Amino acid sequence: MKNKPSLAVLMPLILLLFAVLFQAHLVSLESTGQFQLAYRWQPWRGELLEKSAFQAAEKGDFNGAIDFFLQARQQNGLTLAGQQALAEAYLQTAQPDLALREWESLRASGLQDPEMLLRMARLYHQQADFVREAEVARAGIELAPDLAEFHWRLGLLEMARSPLEAFPFFERIQAFDPQPDYPFTGLIQALDRASLADSPAYQLTVSAQALAAIDEWILAHAALERAVEFDPEYAPAWALLAESRQQTGEPEALAALERALQLDPQSASNHAYLGLYWQRQRDFVRAGQSFQRAARLEPQNPIWLMNLGELAFLRGDVPTAHAYYLQATVVAPANDLTWRALALFCLQTEGCLRQDGLPAALKARSLAPEDWNSADVLGQVLMALGEDQSARALLTRAVELAPFEAAPRFHLGLLHLRGGDTLLARENLQAALALDPQGPLAETIRSVMERYLP
Repeated sequence: MKNKPSLAVLMPLILLLFAVLFQAHLVSLESTGQFQLAYRWQPWRGELLEKSAFQAAEKGDFNGAIDFFLQARQQNGLTLAGQQALAEAYLQTAQPDLALREWESLRASGLQDPEMLLRMARLYHQQADFVREAEVARAGIELAPDLAEFHWRLGLLEMARSPLEAFPFFERIQAFDPQPDYPFTGLIQALDRASLADSPAYQLTVSAQALAAIDEWILAHAALERAVEFDPEYAPAWALLAESRQQTGEPEALAALERALQLDPQSASNHAYLGLYWQRQRDFVRAGQSFQRAARLEPQNPIWLMNLGELAFLRGDVPTAHAYYLQATVVAPANDLTWRALALFCLQTEGCLRQDGLPAALKARSLAPEDWNSADVLGQVLMALGEDQSARALLTRAVELAPFEAAPRFHLGLLHLRGGDTLLARENLQAALALDPQGPLAETIRSVMERYLP
């Protein structure tokens, strides 16, 4: 008989076969996406942790992705792509400070990415860190000089610091795109007015009004603080500063209003700002007194009458409110704003919708046919009256006139929802929410979608 091979002879072959099979098993684990299991057998391979992180992020498990990315970093297995994905995961888990920290680290390592710089600038803006925003925006212009948003952001920042210095940034945007999406028409008009006077306080106040009009209240507040430093005797700056303090949650709003009235007790707008302050405090008696003073000082200004109408409505005095809104249209019959206000009042009360609301909405539309607000209000009135086909045409036109406004999209979504077209309803409601995710309509839109389009 032939001698069988000894175990000592076979062992190397057995070990080799085992090694080959085990390596094939590890390769199979990776090829099937089982990176965590593969890492357990190869704890020296930090890149497997990063792959696990990417896998978790793809599944929407951003907290898990963060844990894996951080473990990969400890194992020196975090790549630049992984660090960028880590920053994104921090954003998805509402940790913007940590996202910015990662992006700053990537910048320090030499990464030149315009899109990353844009996102950094936006986050710094949200955090009111305007110094860092300006630094990042300037770096972005050096890297991508034709990217309009960098110029837009620096233009806004200059309006709060030195308004006339903002002109070049807005002019460059127009050079890049003759019809840009940025709402700077009002800003340029404000800068034109600001250039008519040498007073820095006046320039900053006019600039702040324009910033407030596009909801840049934090920047407006910064501009107004500078304005009263330049000229502590300039009453309009104090009055608007009080409003900005209320809008941004800063204290001492009443003190600023009292200062404005002390400097200029004959200013109707100063009394109106005080009326708004007391209205927000639910002190309707004092609010009414202030608005009445404004109306006595400027009897031909319909705004004060509309303020009085709103106040009467809040008090529950609907007939008095109705009378004030009607009086505003008599005082300023060529002002589309007064007719829209009357139409919106009738929408809220419904009692005068066909008698006054519809004629008022039609009048506003005839006075301002290219204003999306007029088309939107008329569309709402027609929808409330059950004239859905006409309402759809008006609301669609409002969307065309103002594609970046949430309100007409929201109202068009409601109309489609009422008509049973859930697909178009969802499309328009989601678009409205995306346009204004934190605005005054956001919670209402979410509530409608949760209730009717779960």
